[in-house]
Amino acid sequence: MLKLTRISTYTKSKDNNVILGTRSGQPIMYTVDENGAVDMLMFNKNFNTKAVTQMEVIAEENPLFVLTDTMIHVYDISRKGNNFTFIYNSQFTKGCSLFTNDVKVTTGETAIKI
Repeated sequence: MLKLTRISTYTKSKDNNVILGTRSGQPIMYTVDENGAVDMLMFNKNFNTKAVTQMEVIAEENPLFVLTDTMIHVYDISRKGNNFTFIYNSQFTKGCSLFTNDVKVTTGETAIKI
């Protein structure tokens, strides 16, 4: 098990996994079973060197939105064991200090606005 000294933020995925964002810029995903046993599912020590400021998971599609180093990055957390696969980051979010997502679900399609 990893020794965590500082957690800056956390969120929950649709599978009831807990994702922690550390001040050292590392995301860690844990699962907790009914008996309270904790198991680490994903960890990426090369994620970023700046603190994770904010995170949010969109349950419909399972992307992880991460605000770190004043920019929003999007990662795929649907494939456990791939350690936060990078999908996208937007230069339009440079300088961001806070974000919210507006999710609209229609038949067979999910639209996400940041």
